[in-house]
Amino acid sequence: MEKIIVEAKTIEEAKNNALEKLNAQESEAVIVPLEEKKGLFSKKAQVLAITKEDLHKDIKNFVSKLVKDMGITSTVELKVRDDSVLINIITKDSAILIGKNGRTIDALQTITNSYLLEELKEYYRVTIDVNDYKQKKTRRLEKLAKYTAKEVAKSKVE
Repeated sequence: MEKIIVEAKTIEEAKNNALEKLNAQESEAVIVPLEEKKGLFSKKAQVLAITKEDLHKDIKNFVSKLVKDMGITSTVELKVRDDSVLINIITKDSAILIGKNGRTIDALQTITNSYLLEELKEYYRVTIDVNDYKQKKTRRLEKLAKYTAKEVAKSKVE
């Protein structure tokens, strides 16, 4: 992950310098204010900056390595929606990665989010799914809710 730390007199100035160094627009980068010190005669501000593209590559590599270290062969897909990252792990050993009631998926997600918090010093939303398990579970719940609503409307019993 190619991240840079830029110092300037103000956070805004440091942010602009970081974007210039990365040669990116504000929407293409993640900028985290690290510190702002105001002394009697001087001001100093630091920001950490990384392009979203580099960050997404790093997330994908981290999850791939994590799953590989578990001894599971897989393919990792990464999708971006509204500043949140969705990682779908495609594997034949999905039962191992899903775990009982999705606990292993949640653990992988927690580990990944902890890694990013350590690297960025700020929360960055990452969701992990295995063979679309969470998406299928959501669809099942939606179908159950619609079915229950129809039954309640039909029988008029709460």
